[in-house]
Amino acid sequence: MFKSHSSRCSRGFTLIEVLVVVAIIALLIAILLPSLSRAREQARTSVCLTQLKQMGNAVLMYTNDNKSYLPGPGHLLLYVGSSKWEFPDFAPQPTGKLWARLNIPYMIGRYMGDRKAANQDKVGVCPTSERMVKQPAASEWYYKLPSYYVANTGANGGGNAFSDDNVTQIYNGTQGGTPNVRGRKPYYATKVPNYFGYIHLNPSKLESLAFEPGSMPKKIDKIQNQSREWQIADLWSWEVSYPRSPRKPAGTWPFSESTPPDGAANTGALARGERMSYPFHLSSGQFHNNLSDASTADLDPDSSRLSSGLTNAVYFDGHGQSVRKWEGTVNPCFPTANGGCE
Repeated sequence: MFKSHSSRCSRGFTLIEVLVVVAIIALLIAILLPSLSRAREQARTSVCLTQLKQMGNAVLMYTNDNKSYLPGPGHLLLYVGSSKWEFPDFAPQPTGKLWARLNIPYMIGRYMGDRKAANQDKVGVCPTSERMVKQPAASEWYYKLPSYYVANTGANGGGNAFSDDNVTQIYNGTQGGTPNVRGRKPYYATKVPNYFGYIHLNPSKLESLAFEPGSMPKKIDKIQNQSREWQIADLWSWEVSYPRSPRKPAGTWPFSESTPPDGAANTGALARGERMSYPFHLSSGQFHNNLSDASTADLDPDSSRLSSGLTNAVYFDGHGQSVRKWEGTVNPCFPTANGGCE
């Protein structure tokens, strides 16, 4: 006997079978998406670290051509787009050319094969940070540019002149800088003060501060522990609090947000969302940025916000590294009663 035509027809999927397949696919997506997201973030972290090493190597090439002197005097932030005030097609401000030339990226641009700062502006942008921050809405033209990296300089402060060979006053962080307290890392002020020199970028002060002996950059061979001393790092800003003590910085930005250097009100915006407030590479958590909100501000020195992610840095020997717990300089200056360091 022949089987009927209807009995030979294929049986379709039942509703239960379809739902099981959909559930399995959804489960696989839920498992794979975090891994893919983490892989993308690892790639962005690698890009940021590679760019840091490019800038670090450019600094070393600069020292080879300038009798071992580091580039400077310069501001500690590595601004992106600072050259726009140098080239005439951008209608620069009256002091724009001098301002542009006193930024570290401008000084090392030629060692990155730069023409009109095209490369230095590409290298100066960290894709991880760029995704998560908004740029400051400052009114002054010289504070409008974004920055993603910070140089190891400026934490000693300044005010009195000295020379490399005849030190009359050591900047130990007590003159507008960030003095160190033993056992309370990160450390900021360095024994050799202000490696790249230090200037305020307020144009009204450029002429007077840029050329003081105390603001000049140092020779790289005066820096100890070069393989462990950071040169340039990710820019992020936060503060912590100890019992019966004022707040102190905890990020790579060395100044307190409540008392910004030079009275520049816009620097307080570093804690209000315009900059990252924790080491952001491969972080296992998201943290708020507003230090001014006392009800939510996490000022615990042992907070997970300070150790959940990585900080990228390049060192004075040229190697780059991702650091889990940021501890600052390995050559700290601890203030003495006579105004020096120990």
